[in-house]
Amino acid sequence: MSKGPLTDHKLVERALQNSDQAAYTQLMQQYHDALYKIVMERIGNYAEAEDLTMEIFTKAFRKLHTFNPQYAFSTWIYNIAIHHCIDHLKKKKLPEQLLSDTPIICPPVEISPNDILWHNFQMVNIEDLIEKLPFMYQEVFYLRYVKTLKYKQIAKRLNIPLGTVKIKLFRGKAVLTELKKHEQACKN
Repeated sequence: MSKGPLTDHKLVERALQNSDQAAYTQLMQQYHDALYKIVMERIGNYAEAEDLTMEIFTKAFRKLHTFNPQYAFSTWIYNIAIHHCIDHLKKKKLPEQLLSDTPIICPPVEISPNDILWHNFQMVNIEDLIEKLPFMYQEVFYLRYVKTLKYKQIAKRLNIPLGTVKIKLFRGKAVLTELKKHEQACKN
């Protein structure tokens, strides 16, 4: 009687309890392609994407003890990947920011009046705002305000309805507005 493949949670458990290298290897094999795709979509450079994918695994394995088995391992590691990409892009932009007096974030070419208000509202780097959002809004915000994709492009890339893109942007903006109000109230 042969056992089926181990679940992600069992692999994590084996990796943590026994420092089982085979468990780490199996997790890497299972998630390498998906993580690489996430990184490649955000970075757009094959060599950098491969390096960053390996950095993400290193970071995830160092933080493996923080994984909560009540949730999916895939969600946890994808979240690490997205944040690692955002951090990488911030570091790449830093020299440009130091040499330039122009704002870091420019509005998308085709914008609505709502987007103009939104860009005027934000007084900090967009990546910092994205990190404050719940995970379910982060990717849509990243694609809209960092990659400056149109709503239809975002819907196509994420394979979600156009209405869902609009709702996530609207709700995410509401979350950020509340956070800003809370931060201002704490300052007063």
